[in-house]
Amino acid sequence: MALAALGARLPQGMTGISVLFLLVEREGIGAAGALTAVYTLALGLAVPVSGRLVDRFGPGRVVRWSVLAYTAATAALLFATFGGATQPVTAAAAALTGASTPPLGPAVRAQWARLPAPVRRTGFALDAIFLDLCLIAGPVLASTLVAMHAALGVCAILLVTWAGVALLGSAVRPAATGPSPPPAGRHRPAGPFGPMRVAAYRRVAALMVLASCAIAGVAVGLPALAAVRDAPWAAGPLVAAFSVGSIVGGLYWGRRRSDGPRNGPAPVSALVPPLAALTLTLAVLPLAGTSPVLLLAVAPVAGLPVAAVLASLAIEAAARAPEGTATEAQAWLVSANTVGSAAAALLVTSLLGHGHSTVALLTPVALALVAAVAAPLLLRRAGRRPPESIE
Repeated sequence: MALAALGARLPQGMTGISVLFLLVEREGIGAAGALTAVYTLALGLAVPVSGRLVDRFGPGRVVRWSVLAYTAATAALLFATFGGATQPVTAAAAALTGASTPPLGPAVRAQWARLPAPVRRTGFALDAIFLDLCLIAGPVLASTLVAMHAALGVCAILLVTWAGVALLGSAVRPAATGPSPPPAGRHRPAGPFGPMRVAAYRRVAALMVLASCAIAGVAVGLPALAAVRDAPWAAGPLVAAFSVGSIVGGLYWGRRRSDGPRNGPAPVSALVPPLAALTLTLAVLPLAGTSPVLLLAVAPVAGLPVAAVLASLAIEAAARAPEGTATEAQAWLVSANTVGSAAAALLVTSLLGHGHSTVALLTPVALALVAAVAAPLLLRRAGRRPPESIE
């Protein structure tokens, strides 16, 4: 299962650069950026749908068919790019590629959610750590491949995705002879928005938007600040240092014993410490000023709670979602993370573009503080996972 998680996460670190450089030579940087955004938006919109299909029909069947569709869509994107297709055709191929991406990440997290509490905690922490590792290694690998040929990055993502599908299939096979719908009575159809109709789950998703805004504000803001300060050499190391801090913090958090209940949602108070810690550690960035050297020194400290925050929210989302929607619940978190990250990128880069460097560093702190304050209010009001919480 851990290797399947790695197969799900590595493409996330490679996609941006691989798709961008696949398109940039023919389309130019502006159009390539827009087409990459189309790819990402299609992925964010489609993943809850594919997550729901996994809940209904089992991970094996859905993931196998989706990887076949993803392979065909990737081939269409390559053909459109190198065959001289018009921009609308290329945009359609990019959208199809993003929309058909197999829901490996949500499927893996849904499997972690079914395990006993101590193992579940470690599994979600490991998933968040893999994301940080892949956000360091993925861009390096993708940059190396596209430097040799523009199509190699996308082809490598396809191969890694196939490997992840195979590993997921081998991991779930011992638990069942084959994919099947959830047992009778466990799956409650909840309309087109699935678990988002449940108040308790919806509030966790709102916290994910705030937390991902804060985290992405740093992940995007630090390299953008390095560019503004004429220090492009610091862009990569700043992101890597921030991710290394998250890996260290995630390892510590994952090894700790959980003090919460073994089943069901954690106490509301269990979510406040990681969010409060995120607020405090992100505050070291504006205190360090706008010097890339000083920011590089404190970036690992700023990243320490990141993996714990993401893992805690994923665990809480799994606990508060309706029965039979485990994968879709994790898929909606992907969409929430996409929304939060896009909003943070727009906000922080706009502030830096207008010369407000200190405000750009303070913005993630403010967003993390709002999440920490809102968590006990939202989740205590939402309560546990009763059917009557559907609104």
